[in-house]
Amino acid sequence: MRRLPLLIAAVVAIVLASLVHGTPAPTPATAAPAGRAGFSPGGSFLFADAATQASDVQTMKAAGARWIRLDIDWSAIETSRGSYSWTRTDQAVRAAVTGGLQVIGLVGYTPAWARPSGTSNRRPPSNPADMAAFASVVAKRYGPYLDVWEVWNEPNLASAWNPSPDPYAYIKLLKPVSASLRAADPGATVLTGGISSDGDDGAPGHYATAAWIYALYQGGAQSAFDGISFHPYSFPTMPSKTGSTGFAAVPTLRNYMVGRGDSAKGIWITEFGSPTLPAPGVVTNEQQAAILADAFRLVAQWPYVRTFLVYNLRDGLPTSSREQHFGLRTLTDQPKPAWTTFTGNAPNL
Repeated sequence: MRRLPLLIAAVVAIVLASLVHGTPAPTPATAAPAGRAGFSPGGSFLFADAATQASDVQTMKAAGARWIRLDIDWSAIETSRGSYSWTRTDQAVRAAVTGGLQVIGLVGYTPAWARPSGTSNRRPPSNPADMAAFASVVAKRYGPYLDVWEVWNEPNLASAWNPSPDPYAYIKLLKPVSASLRAADPGATVLTGGISSDGDDGAPGHYATAAWIYALYQGGAQSAFDGISFHPYSFPTMPSKTGSTGFAAVPTLRNYMVGRGDSAKGIWITEFGSPTLPAPGVVTNEQQAAILADAFRLVAQWPYVRTFLVYNLRDGLPTSSREQHFGLRTLTDQPKPAWTTFTGNAPNL
């Protein structure tokens, strides 16, 4: 493990101590480390204890990861208007930053007081200004430690944007939230909510990637984002064999962005992976490794892809859930073949 010089470590320790006691001191965020690979561990990291988080960060870092994507869950932090509970999120941010990872902060999910009665936290707020106000508070708190923000997650899927995806409704949320993040954190890089390639399957409640991107530009959202977050899941197909969707959509998306004058903006892959639970539509351990190797090969050719984050570090519970088998390590922390693939490719990406 590479250690920080003593002076830098001392400064980081002093600044991060404020995550425990009130608003963080206004110390500038550190520069992004070299490398594009990392992990998007979701709730499994956020709800872990501090010792597990610290250990996981070191495991990721030793494997060549330089980035981590953390949920900043509005519904769990501001459970009543103006009343905030920061303990869990402070702990996660502190573990990531002190461990040397660059953080993407995923701001999303609506508390009960800000959405219609009887709906889930995947329902967008009734008043976008409420989330914009939260974004201002959160960017002032964590801006000293991270500058990359993602607004919502997979808004092109009904499962993540209830009751059904609507790019124009999403734009009404993105614009004020982005403005608040930038005002509170002048160095902010604001990403669109991660667009899921699952939207390309034509299923009810799914909005296709290309149509979603077109709507964002046509709807006037271009100035509200600095990069596009994308989730090009391909399993059980190899990324290079996905036709016009998934990974194959990345160059097409890039060309569209360039054509709209956005060549300076990157594509941020903030989730990618394959589940290994024995069931239809999933993969074997060996296939998971091959899919990941193919993805690394493609990303290495695309300098405009700013990050490549794998979901997930480790399998979870319940073991019957496909969602809990995306890990590159087993529930008992044994490496799968894909772990070797990651450690062999991540340091050079």
